[in-house]
Amino acid sequence: MPGNRLPLNIFEPRYLAMVGDAAKGNRLIGMIQPKTVEDRDSRPDLHGVGCLGYIEELETTSDGRFLIALKGLCRFQILTELDATTQYRQVQVDYSDFRHDLASENTAPEEESTISADKKRRLLADIQELLISNGVKPDQDVLKDSDDLLLINTLAMRSPFSPLEKQALLEARTTAERGDILLSLIEMLLKSDMVLANDNGPPSPNSGPTVN
Repeated sequence: MPGNRLPLNIFEPRYLAMVGDAAKGNRLIGMIQPKTVEDRDSRPDLHGVGCLGYIEELETTSDGRFLIALKGLCRFQILTELDATTQYRQVQVDYSDFRHDLASENTAPEEESTISADKKRRLLADIQELLISNGVKPDQDVLKDSDDLLLINTLAMRSPFSPLEKQALLEARTTAERGDILLSLIEMLLKSDMVLANDNGPPSPNSGPTVN
């Protein structure tokens, strides 16, 4: 997501080559999701929208891996895939539909960078419920003090959604639109958890965790 940092452990030869080449140049790489998860040696179709990232940190491990921190900069639309001779794939892209990603929240139009107070309250309440249900104690002060852009994009990256759902979040044009999608997904997730809990029935006092 634009504006967010993503830690990555790079070990596949093709991605080692890509990061190595990027480190010698402008340190920029594109992140794109495949439409299907297939064998690593295959060339699956790619989604049409990805995100440009800048390698902020790079560490080489003793066994030849790269540990990197990638900062999301701007989304792009894929125009065509290039006939590259590198191990990794290369594409020609267009940034024009997503130039607003490069604006800070202070300079972006309000309708593009904020969500309503009511939706933020609902989102914070749902996130608190989701974290507690997974045994995590939420830090309400941190959540409340986060600006809308950082909050929405971080939750979109870290929440347990499917690849297609995360792609929909990535492609949302504005923070407000992404917030609407995020709120719907989290509420559906909470409802599905409640249905599962009801189907399993209440645990007995001496029972352990249920495995389905």
